[in-house]
Amino acid sequence: MKKAVLLIVVLLLFSFTVRAVEKEEPPLPPEKKDEGYYGDRKRGWYWYEIEKKKKEEKKKPEEELASVSLKNYTIDEVWNMHPDRFSKLLDDLKKKAVMMPTEESVLEYYIIQDIARRKSLAFASTAGFVLQKNPGLAGDELSNSGPARDTRTAMNVAELMAVLESYRNDYGIVFFSSRQCGYCLAQKRILSSFVERYGWSVEEVDIDEKPSYAAVFGVERVPYLILVSRETGKYIPLAQGVVGLSELEERVQRGVLFLQGQRSAERFVIRDYESGGFLETEKESVKKMYERFFKDYKK
Repeated sequence: MKKAVLLIVVLLLFSFTVRAVEKEEPPLPPEKKDEGYYGDRKRGWYWYEIEKKKKEEKKKPEEELASVSLKNYTIDEVWNMHPDRFSKLLDDLKKKAVMMPTEESVLEYYIIQDIARRKSLAFASTAGFVLQKNPGLAGDELSNSGPARDTRTAMNVAELMAVLESYRNDYGIVFFSSRQCGYCLAQKRILSSFVERYGWSVEEVDIDEKPSYAAVFGVERVPYLILVSRETGKYIPLAQGVVGLSELEERVQRGVLFLQGQRSAERFVIRDYESGGFLETEKESVKKMYERFFKDYKK
């Protein structure tokens, strides 16, 4: 028992000795006492000496504007400047002219305004040249001149009549209505004119008497018109609400061509005579239109 107690005492004394040695700072080499880390080791945050960083003072907005000048640039630098930088320079010179309406600052503002005008005119001039040289990009076929409008109208009517007359026996219109619907009476008169002109068949369905029919086609409000293929049973909605005769004619035409597979969604409103022109949206057709351009410019 005495030996165990003696051993514990020895261990405790050894532990205290080690801690005391760890706390003592190592002796400094004589030649290092006044140099570098050793000579300056007890300074800084942890020794309660906080060094203040000098903050560079930002210029005031007025001082920044006062320093803006066209004298800092050459005419080539201003003329070829990125639009974002040019816009900022123009805006800064305007603000400077308002803040300091001296002859020089106002003159610089009007000079950069004049440069902006000339750059705009240069773009417009080049655009006119490019569009005249490449008429397909200008949509010349969409000209609003009198002869062009008359020709376009005649072509529209011819294409419309051809479709409505060719498919009147293959398709029909289902007209969903209700006795309490005042708009349905107006739509019924328009449909009568359509039938009289083109000989199409129209079937009226009262949703109050046949609610199951309305449920099948998702009809919630009337008047509601759908175009149905007699052969396949496929259909496409034509309108919800009253639609006029001319609009109805065009919607029936487009619906027929779509159900026939002759018109995709992305070309839904494009007429046949407009294919390959300014209004073309079909990817493969557009690719063919620009093949020459990319071929020429890759040389």
